[in-house]
Amino acid sequence: MVSMKKFIINDRFRKKELIKVKNKISLFNNYYKDIHFFNIPFSLIVGCLGVMKKGSVIFEMMDSFTTSMFSGGLLLSLYFFNTRYSNQYYFYINKGLSKWFLLLWCFSINFIIFIIYVVIKSNIL
Repeated sequence: MVSMKKFIINDRFRKKELIKVKNKISLFNNYYKDIHFFNIPFSLIVGCLGVMKKGSVIFEMMDSFTTSMFSGGLLLSLYFFNTRYSNQYYFYINKGLSKWFLLLWCFSINFIIFIIYVVIKSNIL
């Protein structure tokens, strides 16, 4: 009978921890979406300017877009987010997420997407 009580307590603890993890992932995704609100339009403009290079139009645009989205565009969007919505970081800090952890999250997700893009592009060409 004691082991059953222990199992119920552990199960309740696991459910609470799972809810915390789901909330943090939701916060990460919200931050990522807010950052890319600035990043994607800037990267699209840079991608359209990348068409001016010689070569295939589609591949040059995609190369310029991805390079901008995962490097300079991300840094520019972080700057704009920090200047315009700097008070929102207090919300994330109150939820237990530091600013550096959010930035690391953004860079790591972008790095994973970039690696997938490079693998797909190398298999196509």
